[in-house]
Formats: sequence, structure tokens, C-alpha cells
Amino acid sequence: MTLDSRDVTGIDLKTSSVRLFEILDAKGITPSEVARFLGISISAVCAWRSQKKFPSMENLYNISEALGIPMNDFLVRYGAEETHDEAEKNSSGRIK
Repeated sequence: MTLDSRDVTGIDLKTSSVRLFEILDAKGITPSEVARFLGISISAVCAWRSQKKFPSMENLYNISEALGIPMNDFLVRYGAEETHDEAEKNSSGRIK
């Protein structure tokens, strides 16, 4: 799937992808760690980072559970303004 900001009703996929990687980067979690944890290829995670694709809801759920943060922290509604930086707020979690 090619990323279009309106592919999922109400979710801005490009902004959400940026937010997801801001959080992962703030926690020091590498694409390799994400791939290993989810049992997927590193190229899949890199495609998320480059916004060529977006993770499935199952993968997003698994990431949010592993980090102990709600999916809403990295899913951004289309046209919504970000009011806080969840990456700093939640910087202590790591994928195990």
C-alpha cells in the first residue's frame, strides 16, 4: 500500500508514521529491535520509517503493548494538532 494521508478514515498516516518513529527514537529502539520483536523483516520496518507503507493495526497494537503506551499516542487524526510530545513523556519504555 502506498501511503496517502487519507488511506484510513480519520488517521493521518504520514504524521502517524513520523510520530511512531519519534517515540521509538526517543526510547532508543532501533528498527532491528522492532523487526525482531514483531517477527518481521527489517525492510518492512524501514518501509514504515520512509513512509512507503504503514504498520498493520496488529503490529501497532503489539508495539503499543510492549511500550506500555496507548496507540493514540502515535496515531494522529487527520488535521489534528499535536498538543504534547509523548516521545519525551514515555521515554523510559523499551521493547523487550
